[in-house]
Amino acid sequence: MRLNLESLGERIVPTAATGRVLVTFQTATPTVADVAQLASAPITSHVSALGLGSYRVDLDPGISTSQAITTFSGLPGVWNVSPDNSISAKKISSDPLVTNQWALTKISAATGWNTTTGTGNTIVAVIDSGVDYTNPDLAANMWRNPDAKAPDRFGYDFVNNDADPMDDAGHGTHVAGILGAIGDNNIGGSGVAWHTRIMALKFLDANGSGFTSDAVRSIDYAISHGAKIINASWGGPGSDVTLSSAVDRARAAGVIVVTAAGNDGTNNDNSGFYPASLSRRSDNIIAVAATDSSDRLASFSNFGAQTVLIAAPGVDITSTAPAGGQATMSGSSTAAPFVSGAIALLWDRNPTWTYRQIIDKLKTAVDVLPELQGKVSSGGRINLGKLLAVPPVVPPPAPPVVPPPAPTPAIRWTGSGPRVTAAQFLGSITDSFDRVRLTFDKRISVSTFTVSDVLSLTGPTGKLIVKSVVVVPGSNNARFDVTFAAQSAAGTYAIVLAADIWDTTAQRMDQNANGINGEAIADRYTASATLTTATSKKVVPKASVAPPKEESIADHNLRLASLLGWSAPLRTLRS
Repeated sequence: MRLNLESLGERIVPTAATGRVLVTFQTATPTVADVAQLASAPITSHVSALGLGSYRVDLDPGISTSQAITTFSGLPGVWNVSPDNSISAKKISSDPLVTNQWALTKISAATGWNTTTGTGNTIVAVIDSGVDYTNPDLAANMWRNPDAKAPDRFGYDFVNNDADPMDDAGHGTHVAGILGAIGDNNIGGSGVAWHTRIMALKFLDANGSGFTSDAVRSIDYAISHGAKIINASWGGPGSDVTLSSAVDRARAAGVIVVTAAGNDGTNNDNSGFYPASLSRRSDNIIAVAATDSSDRLASFSNFGAQTVLIAAPGVDITSTAPAGGQATMSGSSTAAPFVSGAIALLWDRNPTWTYRQIIDKLKTAVDVLPELQGKVSSGGRINLGKLLAVPPVVPPPAPPVVPPPAPTPAIRWTGSGPRVTAAQFLGSITDSFDRVRLTFDKRISVSTFTVSDVLSLTGPTGKLIVKSVVVVPGSNNARFDVTFAAQSAAGTYAIVLAADIWDTTAQRMDQNANGINGEAIADRYTASATLTTATSKKVVPKASVAPPKEESIADHNLRLASLLGWSAPLRTLRS
């Protein structure tokens, strides 16, 4: 897999991963024995848990990545093994330092600021090369760990595994300044959000190199420490299940991931660029293309009517640099933080909104541009004035009545999503059930079918606890067993599945086959079966019939003559 960091107009070219691989099990909670397989392998040096069934395995010296993939792929319960790729940076453009922030004028920032300049309540995690938290235009806007005794005061450094995420490459500081440099302080320039909280998460070293596993660890740190927005100005053409699983965890936590569309000038709908192209399966991703000062799509910018949501300025963007300086860069990576800062202001203004409401509003808050038609799904470039021109959410009079959150709208895809074609209630012993075997008509993305997707599992005695959801070996990810404790009570057993199960082409369930995938109710799947145990089977007694009476030869002859209508009885034959 190739993963390129699209940071600050710099293209990042990966080198071959050496010395470590990523191993993902079929379940989010592998057994102790499963994990012990990794640690006890003769090629393993060290094993680190990344969460939810994923592990980083450091290899012994001299062991190749391909050898490790072959070894670990053959272990029971392992779903995927991939290189823990190394990422390195090479600049493709850098202009002389200037103070002209044309982009803020283009997006009508001043109009938006008349509504709000931010409250600082929304945490934005910058996953990059760290942030210079001493920069005078950033220091007051840095996130601070609420645990005053915690050493990770501003974030974390996953390169050196310490609590100091200081930027020694410049990438993250530039991104942080675009989204959240302090405004109206007579220092440097201004960010989109004058008052915000920037969490610094470092996964790139001073040479611009990093690993997928450290990006995943950064995402999980952001989720667990309260970030609502993740700015990921990086990506590449290869999808990795470990990275996509981390994005899924962010979605489950209601976290928005803003990511660069890429700097290859290609259509992401066709070639794919990740994590941006994960927007096909994860509706919490906002992929951002870059425009220039003439509102044209930048020549280097990737695009995609299905996979890229919006555009933002990304050419000759001036922002903060380490040691209190400024720098001017170009790239879709500089476009992404304009969106991150804008939705931070929107969330500050509407703190009760869900991530889906924030993104739906963003889609409408654009300047529709001819150049962007058929290139981004919204058809336009962000406009901060339009985005914030919405009345804030006002609580109703007491007693407050809070309406339920709006359901996630169904996603219409090209083509049909997966369907369950068969369900078998099975038992390991006679007259019992301990699992439901489900057969799909397509290969399923294992990470999207978990215990939480079983909405209901019941038996004659009431609710049953789901133990696990596992792939049936040899089924090519088309059959799964939903397991539970063995049951022998006679009666009806039933299972209900949610519609939020995805196939390997990133399409949700379409159980009713109407072409609209992921309908919360219509695409649920329900199955039931009846267990009749040996103790409950009724034994129906046979009817009582008297044995035939013994008949003498004389009586037999008389009866036969009567039947034949003879007048004279037959003579009895004697021996």
